[in-house]
Parts: sequence; structure tokens; C-alpha cells
Amino acid sequence: ALKGVLEIAPFNLGVGLLVLVAGISDSQWDSVLFLVAVLLLVTATLLRRERRFTLRPDHFAERHGLVLLIALGESVVAIGNGAGELALDARTIGAVLLSLLLIAALWWSYFDRDDERAEHVMRALSEETRARVGVIGYWYTHLVMLAGIVLLAAALKEIVAEGALLA
Repeated sequence: ALKGVLEIAPFNLGVGLLVLVAGISDSQWDSVLFLVAVLLLVTATLLRRERRFTLRPDHFAERHGLVLLIALGESVVAIGNGAGELALDARTIGAVLLSLLLIAALWWSYFDRDDERAEHVMRALSEETRARVGVIGYWYTHLVMLAGIVLLAAALKEIVAEGALLA
């Protein structure tokens, strides 16, 4: 396990530093810094740095599900922030309820035993294949899902704040 961590640590540290620098530097560099961070992650994947990891499917699936759960929870907070300054009239309540219904549907679509199915499939793989599937088939797809949830949360916040959902 330590060998696996040491294989990927320089890439993870590099990504972390690039994101920190993006947070404190002039915003004109943000896109470049984030692109370089993504390229570091892709390079680690292409170099198969995960091959020495021993991946426990139950732990791996649970942790990824928890991250998605946090993102969905933050979406609920964003909806509340969008409605925070509005009067609680029928339009606002309707917009909030429809937005929450969408978040609940996303939660249900993910947590309706798909994580259990993925865990079962990963358990049947060899350790090296399991690590590869964990990175490419699980981690990258979860990044895409997280990005979608974040974009949806931002959109729902604006839609609720503008009252455009039921206009």
C-alpha cells in the first residue's frame, strides 16, 4: 500500500499545489493552472501509477458515494440560498419544491443499489484490474458527476432566485 501511495503522491501533491496557487493568484491564471492540474492527473493515469494500490471495493464505493452525497447536500443549500431573500409565495415555494425534487431524483438514481452493483463487479476483478477500473471507470466518472451536480446547483440557485422556474 505504501508503494502505491508513493507512486501517486507526487502527482497528487502537484495537483493540490496547483489548485492552491489558483486560489491565491490572479484569476487570469486559474484556467491554465486547473488545466495543468488535470493534465497531471491524466499523466498519472497514463503512466498507470495506480497499479500498486490494493483497492477495497466496499470502501472505495462507499467513499465515492459519500462525496456525491455531500455535493447533493450542497445543492440543497444552494437552492435555499437562492430563495433566501424571496418572499415565501406560491412561486418561490413551487420553485424550491421542484428543485428539491430534481435533487432527490438524482440521489435516488445513484443510490438505488448502483453502488452495490459496482462494488460486486469490482470484487470479481483481479487487484491490478480493480485498481485500473477504480481510476478510469469509477473515479473519472465520479468527477464528471460531481461537475454536473455543481453546475446544476449553480443553475438551480439562479433559477430559484430569479423565480424563472414557474414563470
